[in-house]
Amino acid sequence: MIEEMTKEELVSFWEKTQSGSFPANRSKNSPLDSFYPITNYFVKVEDNKPIAGIGYSNKGEFTLYGGVFSTKRGEYSKLDDYFMSNTTGPYIAGVSSSTIPNEQWASVFRKRGWDIEPENLGKYNNNPIILDFKRYYSNHPKGAKWAVKGLPLQKSWFNILKIDETYYNPDDRGAGGYNPRTGKVELNLAQIGKDGKEETYISDIIRVASHEYAHKELARLLQPVYDELESEIAKRMFSIIRKGDNKSILDSPLTALAEIISLDEAFAYISESRAADGLFVGVENSASDYLAGTFVNISRFIFAQTTSQEDYNNVRQKMVELANYAKNHTMRIVREIHQKTVDFLLRDKNLTPQKVAGLAEKKIQGGNF
Repeated sequence: MIEEMTKEELVSFWEKTQSGSFPANRSKNSPLDSFYPITNYFVKVEDNKPIAGIGYSNKGEFTLYGGVFSTKRGEYSKLDDYFMSNTTGPYIAGVSSSTIPNEQWASVFRKRGWDIEPENLGKYNNNPIILDFKRYYSNHPKGAKWAVKGLPLQKSWFNILKIDETYYNPDDRGAGGYNPRTGKVELNLAQIGKDGKEETYISDIIRVASHEYAHKELARLLQPVYDELESEIAKRMFSIIRKGDNKSILDSPLTALAEIISLDEAFAYISESRAADGLFVGVENSASDYLAGTFVNISRFIFAQTTSQEDYNNVRQKMVELANYAKNHTMRIVREIHQKTVDFLLRDKNLTPQKVAGLAEKKIQGGNF
């Protein structure tokens, strides 16, 4: 259970239920208090004890993020996802830890989408809140740093270019993709800068990188959701094959899958549009490719239950029929809802992968499978 409370309420709660002093307390009259107050908390409570917390306050247009603690491995990342889904940015934080080296803590922040001490802040270069953080954390004796998240930072194209692998295939009409099997973003050089202009080459790379890294980050956050859906669809397909149940029992989880695919694709195209000029809303090819991989995984699960060659041939024939039904049903829903999904996400000017993942999880919870 996650609860919201003031810092004073949390400290009192900690002292009543845990041993030792509250782990995120600052020293008395800390210089941080003047520009970096932490007044409220999101707290994970288990067995009526606080086991993890993330503190915050609002100052100007920023959400100040800090006072993080966790007594149980793995709880911080889950609580951080919840925090980002239930607050709005931009965010600013001091990156300092008393339990692990500060450079290692900064690496955790980077992996969760934070920019560590960025140089070019555009219109925020002279923002008084950022200047206060810069003054305090510059040349910090223990290597602590400051970081921001959710700011429209001005980045040169070569800082955005984070391509893991390149290849050249004129027969592949795609400019690149995220490969979930390898976890890498790939770029097809045959489809980049086809008009021969340098500016097109650069903009194409930025566009592909922005789109595919959005997929990559969402894949990390959504993997448990996809796994749950794949498992449910596989169970229902197996029941149809073995018990002769009606194919319509697949419709509810397939509709949820379509909604999540649409969220994934909409977020990727919105990320691309904010790095390039204009918004192109596509879904057909990438959604179809994803579904093909999904049903390969499901087929493997079902085939593993077969006991003979005759049984295998029978299951295979029925599986092909079911997979075609499932793909057609899912793609029909995706086509129907995709533009509405894009329009819905565009309303949030501080859209993050965590918020999209939170929406996807709600689709599962509300699915009533």
